[in-house]
Amino acid sequence: MLSTIKSRIHFYFEDIETTPGRAVDITVVALIFIVSIIFVIKTYRIPPDIILILDRIENTIIAIFVLEYVLRIWSAPNRIRQIFKIYSIVDLIAIIPFFFVAESYQILRIFRALRVLRLIRFLKGRHFFYRSFTRTHIIVIRIVFIIFAIIFVSSGMIFYAEHNQPGTGIKTFTDSVYFAIITLTTVGYGDITPVTGFGRFITILIVLSGIIFIPWQIKELIKQFIIPGEKISIACTSCGLEHHDADAKFCKNCGTELAGSDKS
Repeated sequence: MLSTIKSRIHFYFEDIETTPGRAVDITVVALIFIVSIIFVIKTYRIPPDIILILDRIENTIIAIFVLEYVLRIWSAPNRIRQIFKIYSIVDLIAIIPFFFVAESYQILRIFRALRVLRLIRFLKGRHFFYRSFTRTHIIVIRIVFIIFAIIFVSSGMIFYAEHNQPGTGIKTFTDSVYFAIITLTTVGYGDITPVTGFGRFITILIVLSGIIFIPWQIKELIKQFIIPGEKISIACTSCGLEHHDADAKFCKNCGTELAGSDKS
């Protein structure tokens, strides 16, 4: 009985085709967006009673994330492997600040910005929001998400590192977004500069992220448009490989029969 419950929970966490599986994913995505919006709102000066309401909503959502994390580990066939998956590591880092509220641990607020990275779980295959896309479309979506994630995460981190420091030019989240975009594009106007050592370290990470992650995905995108001679573009329904020999009837990667191959 217990093993059946575990198997079902694990299935619904991984499934994107059944109604319960889709409901789980939609709920998680919605909660990530809500908690990210709350994160941004709380960087501005707002009335204490509004902050109290937002805190309660945020704490409730994070409690749900903690429960989700525990259930994912508990229901996984291989718990050790599940713990060290990139998605699980991101989940854990994103909920760490929930357990540290003392003033001496306030630096951990920086990790709140990482919660948006939980969305990478939904970009791991050829499906996005329950629709099947070509590899080219998925790469474009990933590029857009990577740019958004780098800007959002780095803005949040630089804000918490700099906003309370004397002489800083970063006083609002808008300032930190502006700084992150200017730094990411390596324009470097110099009107806002980090005044702390940790802020400078984050700035280095922003530059490196722009140099490493975006060109990496763009290279994959360019490869999709460079089709070797005598190749046709037919996406395999099983593994997603798109480029095959003109006379191919079966996928050279997995052996699945190609749609329309009888016409080639």
